Amino acid sequence: LGAIRNDGWRVQGVELNPQIAAFAQQTIGGKVFAGSLLEAAYSDHTFDLVTFWDVLEHLADPRQALVEAARITRPSGSLVLSLPNPRSLEARMFGTNWAGWDIPRHLWWFPKPALVRLLAETGWEAQEFICMRGRHWLLGLSLRLWLEEQSLPETLRQRLLAVFQSVPVRVVLLPYFSIIEKLRLGSILVTFARRKDAPSA
Repeated sequence: LGAIRNDGWRVQGVELNPQIAAFAQQTIGGKVFAGSLLEAAYSDHTFDLVTFWDVLEHLADPRQALVEAARITRPSGSLVLSLPNPRSLEARMFGTNWAGWDIPRHLWWFPKPALVRLLAETGWEAQEFICMRGRHWLLGLSLRLWLEEQSLPETLRQRLLAVFQSVPVRVVLLPYFSIIEKLRLGSILVTFARRKDAPSA
């Protein structure tokens, strides 16, 4: 919110935790509602843009949230979703140790075809998919989870993780991240959509 406010947007937020909502409101200088999106009860067609950054996978009813987002967005409005990508290369590499599963905090996973269908059924049209988030820290978390299941001395595990966090390894991994993101195989998939009733470009 602070970043797009600095780009000239008027912003509002929704946050379940009242303390974090109060802190965010003081920080960004915009209104942050303490509660759920449904409880916020915004008027129809209030916003030009609604974003869910790593949120939808935690909700008991993501469909309802997307319907509500469509209701409060103007016909020319947009939606941005950031979600774990269960078809990522790292999900395949690490299997049950992939950090994106994050059970039990994550209740849902959205392969791209299922996400496109869900968006269409809730008033949205998917426009673009990019992988731009996660990168080194998420790969490192998956590696840590995998190493914890291996029969290795604790000191060796810690040394391997320290090597992974080193600057040379980070530099060496940059081409890897660049390639998998271009192939849409990164661990975090960001989806851009627009209201179905938006005028054609």
